[in-house]
Amino acid sequence: MPLLNDLTSKNAQRTWIASNAVRHLRDKGELAALAQELDHIRECIDHIEFNDGFRGYFMDIEFALHKLEHVRRSHECICSLYLTDDLFNPVEEARQGNIDILKTVLLDGKWVDHYECRCVLCGAQYSVEENEYDHRWWAWRLLRNADTNSCVHTPCLPESYGDSASLRVGIR
Repeated sequence: MPLLNDLTSKNAQRTWIASNAVRHLRDKGELAALAQELDHIRECIDHIEFNDGFRGYFMDIEFALHKLEHVRRSHECICSLYLTDDLFNPVEEARQGNIDILKTVLLDGKWVDHYECRCVLCGAQYSVEENEYDHRWWAWRLLRNADTNSCVHTPCLPESYGDSASLRVGIR
C-alpha cells in the first residue's frame, strides 16, 4: 500500500505528503487498513528528525493520525472530523462529493458569511463560517445529526487532541 509505505518511510517530506493524502482519503477499506497499522505508523513518525522547515506541518501529520484513530475506534461518520479541524473548505468538500452545499449566505451581497451543508453519507447538517486571518479557515458547527435527529455528535476525540504539549510528533 503506497500510503502506508510513505507514512512509515521515516522521511519527513514523504510522511507529510502522505498525511495530506490521508486528510482527503474517503475510501473506507484503505482507511481501515491504515488504521490497523496506526501503532506502527506512529512509531515510525516518532523517529523522524524534523528540521525547522517542517514545524508548520506538525498539525497536518497530527490530524492524519487523529483521523486514523477515529476510523479505528469510532463508528461515527467521517464528517464528524469537520468539527476538529479548520482547514476543511466546504466548497472543496462539495466539489469532491463529500457534502452538499444547501445554501450560501452572503454579507452585503458580496462576502460569504456562512454555508449550510449536509453530509452525503449520513445526512448531518452543518453551518460553516468562513474566516480569514493570515489564511482562510472554516469553523464548522453541527446543526443536526440526521441519524438521531439530534443536534450533537458524540465526541470521539482523545482528550489530548489539539493540546500542543501532547503532539506525538517532535522536533529534534
